[in-house]
Amino acid sequence: MESKIKITKDLDLASGFFSDTHNFKNSNLEKKKTGGRPKKEGLKNSQFTLTMDPILYEKIKIIAKENTQGNISKLFSDAITHYCTEKRINLQEIKISENTLKKYLKKQIKS
Repeated sequence: MESKIKITKDLDLASGFFSDTHNFKNSNLEKKKTGGRPKKEGLKNSQFTLTMDPILYEKIKIIAKENTQGNISKLFSDAITHYCTEKRINLQEIKISENTLKKYLKKQIKS
């Protein structure tokens, strides 16, 4: 007959696991980096709806994938900047009203 090992109910299987004898923690480790994106200064980006022909949209997605790692927003920003350069429009000179800026700041604070 085989002999069976009996384990009592009060046996502490984790005894010593959390003690310093196992050296799971190294006191010389550098301070852990928090990671993530750096905090954005000023207005955060917002989402907007754009209405367009679906075929054109699919073509834009292909162009974005090839040029901006699929970032359609970046593609639009680059395209508008290039358009303004070609038409000699200075985006820096265009001023936004204080009321409009306040509206975006108010939305940003709520979320």
